[in-house]
Amino acid sequence: MKFQIKKRFTDEVLIEGEAESFIRFVEYNKADLSGADLSKANLSGADLSKANLSGANLSKADLYGARIQITQTNELLKALKINIIQ
Repeated sequence: MKFQIKKRFTDEVLIEGEAESFIRFVEYNKADLSGADLSKANLSGADLSKANLSGANLSKADLYGARIQITQTNELLKALKINIIQ
């Protein structure tokens, strides 16, 4: 199947290609997803451990079981629009 990932605000295509599923497509192209619009995407179980998620829109994305590195926590919280109040 063919897939495209576009920038969050400009609709410019960041990544385009083919894979057997959207999750595999994201995993294969995980080098730079900064600014990507991944809203409502099913990323359940995806390995995002090396992905740059800064500025990505992950609102309403299914991230159940997705793998991220501890260093990505702040990026992920921002992408999900979650504010931590201490």
